[in-house]
Amino acid sequence: MAIEKNVAGQKLFILAVDSAGIEKTGDAANITARISLDGGTPTQTNDVNPTEIDATYQKGLYYFDLTQAETNARVLTLSADSSTAGVVIRPVIVYTVAPTSLSVPIAGGSSTLNALTVHHLHSMVTDALPEGAPMRGFLAALWTVLEAIRMKGCWSFWQARSQIVLLNAYSTGTVAVTQDSSAVVGTGTAFTAAMVGRKFRGAGNEVYTITARADATHITISPEYQGASASGLAYTIFQDTYDLPSDVESVAGWWDATNQKWLRPVTMGAIGDCQNASNFTSAWPQKIAQYGTNAGVPQVVVWPAPQSRALIPLMYTRRHVMPIGPANTIDVPAKMDTVLLQGMIYFMKSRLPKAFKDELGSGDLEHERNRFYKMLDQKWSEDQAILRGTEYDIAPQAGLPFASGDEWIAGPAVPA
Repeated sequence: MAIEKNVAGQKLFILAVDSAGIEKTGDAANITARISLDGGTPTQTNDVNPTEIDATYQKGLYYFDLTQAETNARVLTLSADSSTAGVVIRPVIVYTVAPTSLSVPIAGGSSTLNALTVHHLHSMVTDALPEGAPMRGFLAALWTVLEAIRMKGCWSFWQARSQIVLLNAYSTGTVAVTQDSSAVVGTGTAFTAAMVGRKFRGAGNEVYTITARADATHITISPEYQGASASGLAYTIFQDTYDLPSDVESVAGWWDATNQKWLRPVTMGAIGDCQNASNFTSAWPQKIAQYGTNAGVPQVVVWPAPQSRALIPLMYTRRHVMPIGPANTIDVPAKMDTVLLQGMIYFMKSRLPKAFKDELGSGDLEHERNRFYKMLDQKWSEDQAILRGTEYDIAPQAGLPFASGDEWIAGPAVPA
């Protein structure tokens, strides 16, 4: 892991295991730590107890939030202990790196920043415009420049990874249901609290949502059961709707890593047609559709819901964060700052009143525009260079998978 020196808002991660070497969950309140800077005296961390990441999918992993002072050293050594008997946590030793910095002029001198803010970009652009030029519409111009950058393509710095864990279906035992009742009573079942929110299907094609779980044999569904009253009934509990990362903009592809199969993106209407065919679960999902949002988080629905757990790794383009005020940092890396500045100079000059435009040289605005887009093209080329073969011709080879519509990025051909 990389920790930037003397920078706030960073985390140190630890792994807790029990005496058998099994990841220990639910132990955050019992864990404390001390941190040593450059071999100095260990002191209690400002974050007294760590935060557990996820007790189901990232078992045993916790993190401490670090203050800026706790990162102001070349070497950080964090030693954590648990009051729970048998829990082992190994020390974490991290060598810090220099912060990502940008030197920009500020009235009265200069300063080195960890990230470019709207305020500092405003100062830089002001210096590049005719003296006294109005700066109205600065934020709108900045949004325009960021959108121009985004429209260029899938920049590496806006790429991210995540995953969706598709949950297995459950159908152990049988159930008793009553028409026009929301109560479901199980025999030989082991209903869990985690099943609340999942789908329930009894006889017929009606699908219900589990709204409550009283114990291992009693759950509540909504709406009320519409089929005929029955006991000893076979049933299925499944999950077909999943949250995506909150910052996702587009996903590169949907690959079921567990079953080694592609999921086909379709419309919700197509999913509805499939569900009307009454096939709700299968060995693996075949189709996926955008479903809407859950408290602002985008969702997808898969069909059929898998009978066994499956993992879908995600490679996606994240939404860039649009700045809304002077103190906001601008969501591009330092390598893009020159492009950002040039774009702002062009768009702000294009907004100048006539009196100020008259001060510009002949062809100045066109020059600023051409310079911006040329710089943008250059940065795009640099950003994508890792995929652009420079010594070998990258092309489909015999035996390699090649799907219709794939684009191959090729460098100069090499003579045989």
